[in-house]
Amino acid sequence: MSVQLEVYPMLGYRHPTRSGWRVLVQGRISRESEMTLGKRFLLKGLQRALRGTGDSVQTDLFYERVEGFIATPENRRRLYLEIDGTSYRLKKKSRSSGIYAGKLDLPEGAFSHAIQPGRSGFARASVGVRVVGDDSVSAVGEIFLASPSGLSIVTDIDDTIKQTNVTDRREMLAQTFLRPFESIDGMAETYSQWQSQGALFHYVSSSPWQIYGPLQQFLRDHQFPAGSMHLRWFRLRDEMFKGWRLLRRKSKGGLIVGMVKRLPARRFILVGDSGERDPEIYAKIASKFPGQIAAVLVRDLGERPIDPPRLRRLHRRMGNVPLTLFTHASEIQNVVLECNQRR
Repeated sequence: MSVQLEVYPMLGYRHPTRSGWRVLVQGRISRESEMTLGKRFLLKGLQRALRGTGDSVQTDLFYERVEGFIATPENRRRLYLEIDGTSYRLKKKSRSSGIYAGKLDLPEGAFSHAIQPGRSGFARASVGVRVVGDDSVSAVGEIFLASPSGLSIVTDIDDTIKQTNVTDRREMLAQTFLRPFESIDGMAETYSQWQSQGALFHYVSSSPWQIYGPLQQFLRDHQFPAGSMHLRWFRLRDEMFKGWRLLRRKSKGGLIVGMVKRLPARRFILVGDSGERDPEIYAKIASKFPGQIAAVLVRDLGERPIDPPRLRRLHRRMGNVPLTLFTHASEIQNVVLECNQRR
């Protein structure tokens, strides 16, 4: 069976204590495999959960969306990152999930071929990844090299830029597995405007890495700015026993806090929605890093709007960090300009 190698969009930044770069490497290695009895059982469980949505599960789209869940992971494989003709060996092998991840410290001149930072405050470097001992297994990815100072947009995906309906379990599953992804009106245009004004994007979501391919295609198709991506890993077996609640936000705050700490001179705008816990997570982060969080933007969902008591609690937690509720992207299109003026 053929081996598949994915390289997820990575974040790079100046080394905290010496010259050079530090890159947060991430990706997955897996292989196609036969449909075992256990995998058939899991798929049947998911198909039962999707009944009643009015959508058919016997489609190419459904099998494309579940492909990442049923692929067999390649465990304990060693990989190299190849940049500008030089190979750098990753310290850690791939995990039991097939995920490979870790920090890689690189010399000052490692990215001589990268697009140089301009007014946007970051560079993009194309890199290769290959499997040690099997040169036929390779893939190409991107590293987003953040300048020490500048403005970063940390954005959620589900119900912030993509229609998901996380407050309705059945609709959420249908939007994830059965239907073409739909963009929230106006968000791609607003984000592109922010990028032209100097913002670097980081997509931090509780969506599973197993649907990275379709999500990345969604971002390209709807012309959202490219940026580093930070998702979560799920085991289909575990989710079946949790009632198929695929979108959980338990570790989202930790991912963002880690990013803010790694980039202490950058400012951040946090964008999310009111459907689950984005506002509370963002308010907590704003209370810890008020000097770095320039603004918090929350898309106020009609099915779960932010009521006055919840809004008061958020304001108390955030202090002087601006909080903006919006229902359409046009209401926030000038936020980056305003943040730059307040700097």
